[in-house]
Amino acid sequence: MRKERSPATQEWRIYWPLAMAVFVGSFFSAMPFQAFGLMMDPVRAEFGWSVTQVTTGLTLHSILMVPMAPVVGALVDKFGGRRVALPGLIVTMIAATSISMATNSTVLWLALWTFLGIVIAFPNMTVWTSAIVATFKHGQGLALAFALSGMSAAATVLPPLTQWLTDSFGWRFAFASLSIGLGGLAFVTCYFFLYIPVEGRGETKGGQPDMLPGLSVRQALISIPLLRIGLATLIIMTVGAAVFVHRVPMLTETGFSREQAAQLAALFGLTTIIGKFSMGWAMQKWSPGNIGALALGTMGVAFFAMLDTPLRSSNVIAIAVSVLGFTGGAKMQVAAMLTSIYAGPRNFGKIYGFILSFFTLGAGVGVTLGGMAYDASQSYQLFYLLAVPSCFVGAALLFRLGDYPEWARIGATPVASHA
Repeated sequence: MRKERSPATQEWRIYWPLAMAVFVGSFFSAMPFQAFGLMMDPVRAEFGWSVTQVTTGLTLHSILMVPMAPVVGALVDKFGGRRVALPGLIVTMIAATSISMATNSTVLWLALWTFLGIVIAFPNMTVWTSAIVATFKHGQGLALAFALSGMSAAATVLPPLTQWLTDSFGWRFAFASLSIGLGGLAFVTCYFFLYIPVEGRGETKGGQPDMLPGLSVRQALISIPLLRIGLATLIIMTVGAAVFVHRVPMLTETGFSREQAAQLAALFGLTTIIGKFSMGWAMQKWSPGNIGALALGTMGVAFFAMLDTPLRSSNVIAIAVSVLGFTGGAKMQVAAMLTSIYAGPRNFGKIYGFILSFFTLGAGVGVTLGGMAYDASQSYQLFYLLAVPSCFVGAALLFRLGDYPEWARIGATPVASHA
């Protein structure tokens, strides 16, 4: 007798091309942030700028995502993710390529990065996440893990590729070729495969989103579970971004050589990908909120292990770095699944856009906080002391968020938007 496939397996057989399109799209979205770090020194050498002048553009890129994320979410709710992503990819390719035409004019430099910071918000996490949660009802956790691992793949692939392109052809060619090549690949993939099924989009006969179940934006702004999710998201992104950017000097401070630190940093990236899939599977089996709380609590323990105590050793630090990568890898899908549960499909794009603003804000705060903590004491110990209680506070925010709303009790996993 032929064994019947599970609903999650059937979804994957039908919709895996969409998940692949989101993977490629999220890979391209991460390109400016992941690649530019390898171009900083050539840009400084050519223009005679300081590190602050060079990185100001990237800072603008991150800051602009905070107000843009809810705007893009509203457009996704109104027009659908495909209609937002495809033109967004074209304009983002143009904007990213234009960075390679910069001169030593600081005004032009900031203008180009401002343009990129605005348009890259359209083919970004609000669109990609909405597409997945709108389509996958039963295998949402693993689908999010796979699709959003495009960002982790970018962190693994782009640094050596960018280094080779920059060394061989210069930073201008490197930025332009990555922008056109990856952007073109993302556009073609999304053009053919970024289709959301009507039943996944939650459309009514009249196509009116107000008929969908879920919270209004006003209700979401005063929803205790969503406020707790937003604050926990801010915490996990703040500590996670600090570790991501400062992980090599954090390791060299403890006695590792730069070569050893680079190897452990690569291990951090690998465990991030493993964590995405493991947490995605776990969230399909158990409460996503409690899984997120467990991840944050475990991060707190890992940060404690980094403190300069008699218990610290090279092996303990290596394990702690692996744990930080593993637990931090799930932050995006935890926020997406919990938002889909407690917000519902009615205004998912707008509401998740607000949650995504916490991500962007946390990224900016975390990088700066890590640097300030080091400058204050010439050590990262102060940062670890702040990170330990912060992680436990975040865990408490996600633990036992409350009963699921009525729309989330119908079926195994809620459908979160008409992307």
